[in-house]
Amino acid sequence: MLLQSDTTNRQLMTTFHLGAFIRLPLAPWTMSDYSPGYHSPSIAQYGYTLSAQPPPPINSIPIELLGEIFAECLRNVYICKGYADEPRITNSPSRSSDPMTLAQVCGHWRAVALSMPTLWASMSIGSPRRGHLALTRLWLERSGVCPLHIRLYQLSDSGVEYAITNELITLLATQVHRWRSIEFRFEGKFQTALSQIPRRSLTCLKSATVYIVGAGWEFVSVDTLWRIIHETPALRQVYWESDYITRMPPHIPWMQLTAIHIVGQLSTSTAFEILYACQNVIDLDIFISKNTITPSAPATLPHLRHLSIQSRCPLNPIFDQLILSQISSLRLIRCDIPIIPEEFDSLENLLRRSRCNLTRLSFGDIRLEEVGNGALTVLRLPSMSHLNDLQIVTPVGDQVIRALTYQSRHSQSDILPMLEKLSIEECRTTPGTLSGMVSSRVAPSNGLLNLRFLEVETWDMNAMDAEVLKGLGDGGLHMKIDYDIESAYDRYLS
Repeated sequence: MLLQSDTTNRQLMTTFHLGAFIRLPLAPWTMSDYSPGYHSPSIAQYGYTLSAQPPPPINSIPIELLGEIFAECLRNVYICKGYADEPRITNSPSRSSDPMTLAQVCGHWRAVALSMPTLWASMSIGSPRRGHLALTRLWLERSGVCPLHIRLYQLSDSGVEYAITNELITLLATQVHRWRSIEFRFEGKFQTALSQIPRRSLTCLKSATVYIVGAGWEFVSVDTLWRIIHETPALRQVYWESDYITRMPPHIPWMQLTAIHIVGQLSTSTAFEILYACQNVIDLDIFISKNTITPSAPATLPHLRHLSIQSRCPLNPIFDQLILSQISSLRLIRCDIPIIPEEFDSLENLLRRSRCNLTRLSFGDIRLEEVGNGALTVLRLPSMSHLNDLQIVTPVGDQVIRALTYQSRHSQSDILPMLEKLSIEECRTTPGTLSGMVSSRVAPSNGLLNLRFLEVETWDMNAMDAEVLKGLGDGGLHMKIDYDIESAYDRYLS
């Protein structure tokens, strides 16, 4: 079916999306009906009050299922970027739905929303304004005793926004024992309220992100906060800035960390210091900017399953010194310089040495207008034969799509025989090429596994492919394809 996604793009989708099913207008709301001492009626009380009138058909949905629908609507999380062109003040983690709106549709929905503290336990606040203070007090109360997931972005270095952000942190810190995950991004000065958080008070914190952008970054202040964060025994996931982690603070609890993401660029020598230290890491995300002295001793990460490396230099010195016995997912993104053949050889040797096969690969070379031989070389490596999930983040043309097309039974040229999910950031193919590849994999003649899910972020749509893909979708293929409807209409008129 066709679902409009915005004014210029549409999506060809075969998967059901609850956000579209229950999409609500983001109507203005007020807090005039709320007072701190007021407690809303329970669901049973609402049911008793409304029993005199026939309930609307939607109210026949079981309360548990309606609550799950509400929760699903709010899982459409996005990164806060402020509301320069949208004056609404909200704490909702979803751009398409808001618990405040759900609670104002009718009495029944209000009762369900207010009976679910988990709806109010996730907050995303971008470009804080004075109205966020009262709203945050409300959300803290309605969230009950649930663990809190907080995103707070101060996107301006203005004195007004800094002061409001500082007040918000002070308010949120009254429930610091409930912080489960935090993501703080501040433009300008370090927020002094963070220095007031008591040591050993973050008793349930599992994930922490702290970014200070601009001239306000200062190691002592940042390290004071991270020292408090590192003391929590529940901490498992961290997002560090490279300027911070290159100092290798001695209080980092390496053995309890299972997910490490580093924002910023590292040298190979610094990267290996981290690799030697994080023996229990499962998910690692790093950016290598330059090759320096590589240690002679290999780095063995016995639990690592997902490795993401963005690089501005050849990675064979890294691959040659790694042993990853549990690796199953790899993300490789290259910037600035071309990938060299030695990197592919080193990657294949790494996988053989580790005695494992990848099941998921994300690959891209952002220098290129179109991915070609580099992608094909990677996809043809013997250790890639078990891939069932492939994402290509560089524009893809006919060369790669034709290489992914099944030819005939027992063809030696077929690659990725177990591929079930294919995601392409941008597709630039001639008419019939994309649909031909998908058709060959949805019903392959060689009896191998079928392609089950196709996602294309940007597609120069044509009628030939669209008709075939629609038929495949009707037959059970799950698709999410964005295309420019204006370009398609122009071609139709011509």
